Amino acid sequence: MLRDVLVRGFNSETGQQVTCITNRRDNSVSENPILSLRTFKLKDGDLHLTTHGLAHFPQVLRAFKSFKKDPTLAEKLGNGCEGVAYRTQKHSTIVIKRLDSNLILRSPEQRILTMETISQAVSDLGIDYLRVPKQYGYISANHEKYIIMQHVPGVNLEAYFSTRGIQSRGISNALVEQAFNEAKSLIDNYFNKNVISLDRYNPSDFRLINVLINTNERSSRYPFVLYVLDQ
Repeated sequence: MLRDVLVRGFNSETGQQVTCITNRRDNSVSENPILSLRTFKLKDGDLHLTTHGLAHFPQVLRAFKSFKKDPTLAEKLGNGCEGVAYRTQKHSTIVIKRLDSNLILRSPEQRILTMETISQAVSDLGIDYLRVPKQYGYISANHEKYIIMQHVPGVNLEAYFSTRGIQSRGISNALVEQAFNEAKSLIDNYFNKNVISLDRYNPSDFRLINVLINTNERSSRYPFVLYVLDQ
């Protein structure tokens, strides 16, 4: 059985009240396989890395230490319903998303598994204009949790449509909207067909603010690439 979950809380990063609506399964038993993570002890917590994260171990550790040393120096990339994403250095390929303990609906493991599941769907469907940033893992330290992922350049579609006007680099808004709607329909149908648990994918999470557009990259079908962000 599904229910709408209305979440109200105080976002400690922005100082504002946040209200989000989502739907989750009541008393569900997760059908997710165990996520493969390697755990490393830190001075004040634990670092859990995926296979992609292991390949970037030094960069992940360096980025987190820099962030913890002085969070005010980090570049704020954006804030969502459950946390705020940062990049510690201008050209860093690592993003640190600090989850707000007052608003977390899902564990870091569930969030990473959701992105890995979407990535598998994109690969199975062969959608070359839709991509998923690599998930490197997460850190638990001092009662806080941080998701670590690949940085991808771009702007979320909600901001893109509101600030770019009718066209950007000759790309019409209608074309971008077509690509988004097409990708969402393909992904939704994929999960419906394969009866994927809503713990791993929720159609209501695939929305404009959770998708980036990068007009500096091209796909075979569109003169841009879309990236699905952490759900």
